[in-house]
Amino acid sequence: MTSEANFKLFETKHVMRILVFLHLCGPKCKSDIYRAVSTNPRMASKIDLMEQRGLLMRKVQENGSRKILYDLTPMGENCAAMVCRMEEESGVPVSVLRSDFLKKSLPYSTMSRIG
Repeated sequence: MTSEANFKLFETKHVMRILVFLHLCGPKCKSDIYRAVSTNPRMASKIDLMEQRGLLMRKVQENGSRKILYDLTPMGENCAAMVCRMEEESGVPVSVLRSDFLKKSLPYSTMSRIG
């Protein structure tokens, strides 16, 4: 991947949020990513592009459901860790990021039981 392609990928809306979400919350299916990051119809193509560029990988859930989960590759993990460090340097603790993602990714029925 060229330097220009790297910059363009990271300029794409939601890419860094997807990386940080998976870094903080672990492997997730597409619907969990959509709920936590954005319901924009183009999210699927962004996830596919991140997979093609080596930031994400697909995993089949091992409980027999054959559900596809997305996880970070080592390169994606390194990028996500850098973004988290930048957030912390700007005064946003990782615990706040994790809390925000978890609130958004929990189904509404779960949230109504919590709150």
